[in-house]
Amino acid sequence: MTENRKFDLREIFLAMHHIVKYRGNFLQDTPVKNFEASKIDVVSVLNSINEAFNNKADEACEKLELNLKNAHVVEEVIKGKDPDKTTYKKDKVKKIALLLPASTDKNAKNVSKQIANAIMGYKTQFETILAKEIDKSDKVRWELGKF
Repeated sequence: MTENRKFDLREIFLAMHHIVKYRGNFLQDTPVKNFEASKIDVVSVLNSINEAFNNKADEACEKLELNLKNAHVVEEVIKGKDPDKTTYKKDKVKKIALLLPASTDKNAKNVSKQIANAIMGYKTQFETILAKEIDKSDKVRWELGKF
């Protein structure tokens, strides 16, 4: 950048590729392996979700409740400190989805899976969580993906 000459386009591409691939790594000196998400408060989040479901519940919609007894276990799974030392996000989603529902009905399991997807950053179908029927053309607006 400081030299006043023409550079090979391939070298510029490689430099740009390297910058894009590793952007932000210069901001923290701490290695990624030392990062710990210690400020996760699953109990308050599950309480908030349960309150929202209770406020939304009416005679047409069945009441849904998430299991607060498993909040500590869910927190351990998110951190990867559960007895199995789960590291893969897909496996964490499966475990969290099994721990969240307070009942065994199919709707509670589907909602729990979508909430687990949201927790772990996967695409989430909010129409399932909110029990809304939406048109296929509007479905894209209801999904959150990776940003």
